[in-house]
Amino acid sequence: MALLALLSTLSIIFLGQPSTSADVVQVNRPIWQPCTFVNTSTCIQSFNLVDRTGKVLPATPKSPFESSYNFGYQNFVGNLYHWDVPGLKQPNGNSELFLTAEWFPLGTPYCWAPNQALNTCDYGVDSIRIAITPFGGSATPPVHFPLLPSDRICGTVASPQLCYHGWDLSDQYQYQVTLKMPPNFSVAMMVGEGGGGFVTKSVASDGSPLVTLTGAPALKTYAVNSEVNPNPDDQSKAVTGGVSLTFYVQSTVSQEAIWTNGCNGGQTLSFWRTSIIGNTPFWSKEDDSIEMQMGGPHFLADGSLNTGLFQIQVPVTMAQCLWGVDLGKAIKATVSATYAASGTSEILVTTANIRSSYYVLTSSGFHYSSPLLKMKLQQDASGSIPPVAPLDSPTPTPVVTSAATPAPVPTPTPVTVKSVLKKSITCAKGKNIKVISGTAPKCPSGYVLKK
Repeated sequence: MALLALLSTLSIIFLGQPSTSADVVQVNRPIWQPCTFVNTSTCIQSFNLVDRTGKVLPATPKSPFESSYNFGYQNFVGNLYHWDVPGLKQPNGNSELFLTAEWFPLGTPYCWAPNQALNTCDYGVDSIRIAITPFGGSATPPVHFPLLPSDRICGTVASPQLCYHGWDLSDQYQYQVTLKMPPNFSVAMMVGEGGGGFVTKSVASDGSPLVTLTGAPALKTYAVNSEVNPNPDDQSKAVTGGVSLTFYVQSTVSQEAIWTNGCNGGQTLSFWRTSIIGNTPFWSKEDDSIEMQMGGPHFLADGSLNTGLFQIQVPVTMAQCLWGVDLGKAIKATVSATYAASGTSEILVTTANIRSSYYVLTSSGFHYSSPLLKMKLQQDASGSIPPVAPLDSPTPTPVVTSAATPAPVPTPTPVTVKSVLKKSITCAKGKNIKVISGTAPKCPSGYVLKK
């Protein structure tokens, strides 16, 4: 998808929800249900939390209620549940969570901007979105904007209101969701909006394919877009945010992930980031690199620089296939950030290890608003051998010191990757700037191409 959705539908109050484009045909699609209550080929097999001691806290669905909501300009209907987690301690004071899962099948228009023209939506997506949010609790305090003369920038010009957003997830836990997948949905890539995690595959007792997503929530920021504060730019002082966690899972037929098909070998490529704006990672044949556009406010609400985190988990065999490197020998990993607004670039500091059969690389400290990140591996005697993380480590833990050398891996035969030629364009609407990437990117309705 050209741009992942900006805000969780269930977690924002008074910050403005995208309205349905008049020319998009609405189709009712099912909200995924717990497998214990339905006999379908797609459902939520289990939901658990893991605390920092490794203790597992099972979540139990209860109190279903009929719901309907819009996301990506598709209407989702079905029961929502309160998932009760005894022992969970979270900012809202209770132990209940919402878990929503939706599938956007191939050919479905996925529209990412308010009032977007149908011909600019993405039809090449085959993706499942999973979001976890706290349920209930007392009213959240209003958002404070220390650099603005007034906090009343929501509502209307005639009646400005205070802004509110949903409660934060607790960052003291990892959140683990197991899904019973559609029969023909083969996972190629996962993009997580959070602080890191991993993907595992298994098979249910009835032979159904299962995918388990584990992730840690993280703080993500955004500028308030309202009638009182319309079209904020990347220098906006109307910045707020929250601790949240969202997964986007793409199949092997999704146009954004097919570049992995020549090298994935049935394994899953994973990305994590702490921004809620950006495109799906893609392969640049020109640079032999994996690239991903990020986005967010340049400053935090207090005026300090807004920095981000990026993590990529590449199957060892995929790394060998993409770059022709032997991870049992010294390599050099390079991650660069290019800032279009200033025309500058920088090489980012990274940490890396090998966890199980994955090469895990983490980088942090780059700043927003719109860095283009490029990641590349090279065989280099002046580099280092990636250390091996413990197999029982619940989270890929970046390390920078030397560790045991992994078993030698046979020298790979480079494989030509079947890539999709992508390009990025910059679209402007007043002071509001969007970077759109894709095979044939188009500006959303109301935006013009910026030369």
